[in-house]
This record gives sequence, C-alpha cells and structure tokens, in this order.
Amino acid sequence: HGRNIATWIFGLPNEFFALDAKTLSIFSPHEINFPRYTKDEIFSILKKRAEYGLYPSVISKQIIEKIANETLKKDLRFGIELLKSCVLEAENSSKKSVEPEDFESALKKFSKNEDKEIKETKKDEYELIILDLLSKEYKGLTSGELFEKLKGSISYSSFYRLIEKMGLKGLIMLEGKSDTGRTRVIKKHGSL
Repeated sequence: HGRNIATWIFGLPNEFFALDAKTLSIFSPHEINFPRYTKDEIFSILKKRAEYGLYPSVISKQIIEKIANETLKKDLRFGIELLKSCVLEAENSSKKSVEPEDFESALKKFSKNEDKEIKETKKDEYELIILDLLSKEYKGLTSGELFEKLKGSISYSSFYRLIEKMGLKGLIMLEGKSDTGRTRVIKKHGSL
C-alpha cells in the first residue's frame, strides 16, 4: 500500500501493437532508439570476439571484414553467429584456419535457415492479427469476411491452411454455417 508501481514492456513495435485495445489503452509508449553499429564498430567487436575465443591464426582480418559486411545488413547477433559458423565449417573440414569457402558455406546455411524463420514469423504474426480481429467480433466472422480483412497480404490457400492449423491448436473455433454451403463462422476460443 502506498507504493508506486510501474510496468515496463520491452519489445518491437509489431509485438507491442498486437495487444488488445483495452490493454493498449493503459500504456503510453516511449520509443527508445538504439543506433545501429557502424561497420568499423562491428568489425572491432567481431575481431575482439575472435581474439578472445580463437588462436591467433584461425581467422583472417579479410574474413572478419566479410562477416562485418554481412552483419551490416542484419544485426550484431547475426555476425557473431556467422563468425562461429565459419569456424565450425573449417573445423568440420579438419582445417586449422577459416578459408573463404568456409565463409561462403556458413553464409549459405544461414540464408536457408533465415528463410524458414521468416516464414514461421509471418505465420505467428498472422495468428496474432487474426486473434486480434476476432477479439473485436463477439459473434465471430465468416471465413470470407475474415479473409477480406487480410486480403492482399496473404493468399487464400495460405489463409485456409492457417485457419485449419489455428483450429487444431485450439486458438479458434470453426463452426459450420449450414445455410451458406461451406462457409464457416470463425470465433476466438473462449478461454483466450
């Protein structure tokens, strides 16, 4: 009693705005920008990581430079993971130092994994958007009405598969609407 209590939420804007309207209304967000690292800063950080964790001749400045260039396109976590993957590529080939082909191989593996992660993230974002739309509609929406709200951002076949998966996960309820053929009414599951 008599204590001041504050709640802090940290996240990316797309996570913050996924909150329902009632919850969102009590927050007054303050944006804190963290400037991106420069190429020189990234190179310096990666070089220090290599010096702390590797023998001196394991990775050259040229390879670290390549990693820094790729890191500029993403973020520092990516660069640190790419550095580690380059070393593992060399180690798996029984080499004592990282060569350009180890860098290329590690980068290709990251690209493949990144594509999968992007697809999964998009699915999760669509689930949040659908749940948000349904939370505003007590009686639910027909599949056509819900698709219309998402039209242009997702194909119908992807939408249909997503709705099926959300139903199997128990996130939504799918009810047949007998007077209109195969149209279904989609509602947010009551316990969510």
